[in-house]
Amino acid sequence: MDAFVHQVKGMKLVTSFGFPAAELKLPPGAWVVFAKADLTNVSPLALPMAIECRLVVGGAEDKIFNALSFSDRMVHRETVALNLGVNLAEEGAVRLLCFSGIDNTIAISNITISAMGVDLVNTSEEPAEPDTYAAAHNDFWRRQRQDY
Repeated sequence: MDAFVHQVKGMKLVTSFGFPAAELKLPPGAWVVFAKADLTNVSPLALPMAIECRLVVGGAEDKIFNALSFSDRMVHRETVALNLGVNLAEEGAVRLLCFSGIDNTIAISNITISAMGVDLVNTSEEPAEPDTYAAAHNDFWRRQRQDY
C-alpha cells in the first residue's frame, strides 16, 4: 500500500474561509488521512478568536471549532489534528481549510497532511443527541464572555 506525506514549511496567514492551508492530491483508492497544524492568534484585537478547521476529501469531512485566546503578554497557539477515511473512485485532493470566525488573521504553521493507503475504509457514524453541540457551544462562549 502506498502512503503520502505533504508538509508545508513556514507560516501562512489566513483571513478568509475557502483558501486551502494545504492540499495533497491522491490517486484512486482507499485512504486514511491525517492532518496536523499549529494555529496562532495574530489579530491586533485583544479578544479570543473563534476558529474553524476542516479536512475535506471527496464527500468526507472532519472539522473542529475552537477559540484561540489572546493577551498582550503571550502568544496563544493551538495544535489541531483531524483525520478521516475515504474510498476514492477517482483522483482527489485532500484540503486543510482553516479560518477565523470574526474575519481576523490567524497564522497557520507546521502543517502536515498524511495519507495511508488501505484495502478498504469502513466508516461508521453515531449521531449526536439533539442540540448537544449547540448547548455546549453556547456554554463555551458564555464562559468566554465572563472572563473579559
